[in-house]
Amino acid sequence: MSRLFAAFAGPAPPPVPEPPIDVLKYHLRNMPLAGAVVYLTVILALHRLLRWREQPLGIPRSVLVMYNLVQVAINAYVAYAIAHAVGGWVFGLGVRDTPAVRHAVYLHYLCKYLDMLDTVIIVLRKKREQLSFLHLYHHSSIVVVWGWVVHTWPADASAVYCYGAWINACVHVVMYFYYGLTAVGYRPPPAFKRGVTVFQPPCTYKCTPSSRPW
Repeated sequence: MSRLFAAFAGPAPPPVPEPPIDVLKYHLRNMPLAGAVVYLTVILALHRLLRWREQPLGIPRSVLVMYNLVQVAINAYVAYAIAHAVGGWVFGLGVRDTPAVRHAVYLHYLCKYLDMLDTVIIVLRKKREQLSFLHLYHHSSIVVVWGWVVHTWPADASAVYCYGAWINACVHVVMYFYYGLTAVGYRPPPAFKRGVTVFQPPCTYKCTPSSRPW
């Protein structure tokens, strides 16, 4: 009976598009903007608090080594979890989105909060040359981007968004491994340092556009 009615009634009208303001409100509600604001506020306050201190705060080498070791282990697990969830095809093209993919990408999103400790360490050690606009922009914006992804999720059931998380996790494994070596007092060959420097920016750039398939 429903098919007969549909034949007489004709095709269903196309869905009415939502007003742009409602779309904007939806996306803003699903962006963890508070996390970025708190991060920048804490860093600014800490920087001003230590401005009158001539000597940097000493951070034990064991703490730095442990921090980098934890980062290597966590990011290696995230990279493995994503690769396992998509059967090794980390580009995600032609792979359907699954709860396993979303779980792995959500772990990657949580790692972005852990990465904020990089800035805290830089401020405490008074490494002003490392406290650049690009550094602050990256750490404050990346948590917003991936927070938006994990709170809205792609509507086309594609897992292509996982590639950005996978490549970013791989970059962090290499990067924190290098930092861990320097923390224990070992100076890697200059070629290794150049490789980390060259490898990081392009892969960080790939991380953002790959977060959504459109």
